[in-house]
Amino acid sequence: MSEPKPISVTLDEMALKAFEGDLRVYWIPQVPMQAFHHEVKSPKEAKLILDALAQYDLFLLEYELREDFSNAGGLVVFEDGEWVDWESEDGESISEWSPIKLWRCPECKAQRQVDSERAEVECACGEPMEIVEGVL
Repeated sequence: MSEPKPISVTLDEMALKAFEGDLRVYWIPQVPMQAFHHEVKSPKEAKLILDALAQYDLFLLEYELREDFSNAGGLVVFEDGEWVDWESEDGESISEWSPIKLWRCPECKAQRQVDSERAEVECACGEPMEIVEGVL
């Protein structure tokens, strides 16, 4: 097996092209090797990519295409000229955060799981629903 080729763009060069608030997923398939980076538009997109990468690594292990491994991944945001770990408004890391929230109707008590990017959710009874905190 040949030696892996070094990545041609360094993190410093990536920072020169970044804008305040940019998001990037990082994935290290075998710690301590260099991380793979991929720009994303939202935490929801980042969560989908990170979950897929983790499932793929488990698939490789399950079918003995890879021996024991140690991977790592996360989401970073460009702030004040550097990449820092992303946190939700509630202080959650991307591994703790969920794009799905539980909504409940105060009138009829109906519940729905809905994408958290939605600002308002209307119940089938016509009443506005409220997010139930600390459930998911």
